[in-house]
Amino acid sequence: PAFHPATADLACLLHRAMFEYDEAESMYEDLLSRVPGHVQTLCNCAWLHYHRHHRGRKAEGYLETALQVDPTNPDALHMLARVVSEESRRFDMAEALYRRALESDSRHVDTLWSYGSFLMDYREDLKG
Repeated sequence: PAFHPATADLACLLHRAMFEYDEAESMYEDLLSRVPGHVQTLCNCAWLHYHRHHRGRKAEGYLETALQVDPTNPDALHMLARVVSEESRRFDMAEALYRRALESDSRHVDTLWSYGSFLMDYREDLKG
């Protein structure tokens, strides 16, 4: 069976707007079994695992796979930055990921918001 973008959109809608997490997770996994390197589905699946299930390591795995496919994807970069800063307090790595995301797209709203929050929350930790 082929990958259908409408199915990916429906999974995202179920996840982000309707809070049907189990069904969305099942759809994401099905989509990834068909096209393992679909970057946006990897990012969406990572976010679901991180925010809904608090599975930081699993989310990292999805995001690292996404970055192997597209090393400049700002969604994957800023999401991974957030996960590594919040889960394992790897602030230097997080800051480098945020900077890479901004180099890729300096107007990426999610990166700008997330990086700003990161700097406000962790600036003392960044000073050493």
